[in-house]
Amino acid sequence: MNAPIYFEIAADIRLKNSPEFNRSARPVSELYESTLKLKVKGIRKLRIELSDIQEYIFNPPVKMFPLVLINKKFDFDSYWSATENERKLTILETLQESVLDMCQKLELDKTPFEKTYKEVKSTLYVS
Repeated sequence: MNAPIYFEIAADIRLKNSPEFNRSARPVSELYESTLKLKVKGIRKLRIELSDIQEYIFNPPVKMFPLVLINKKFDFDSYWSATENERKLTILETLQESVLDMCQKLELDKTPFEKTYKEVKSTLYVS
């Protein structure tokens, strides 16, 4: 049975503030997934791993592991110097960039993801 996609954004565990970052990112990704509630055959989870050194890597799902893994470089200094609303927007935009990349690489319809992004953005009161 297909379940809705679970979204996770996480900082590299080697980073000093990774637990704090992960806690701050979770509410945004939870809001995104609860707004989307989309089931995609073969994908159970999208995990976006962020580091200050890792270059971009895209790992598509395989039958045994219905996980899409995206590694991205992220500017944590800018993130920590931003306001709370700017941080939420940064997390949302990072999630959306990764989602749209996943759609393009796996030939998925991006329309429901774009609609969800707009809804979540307006809910977060960020502009």
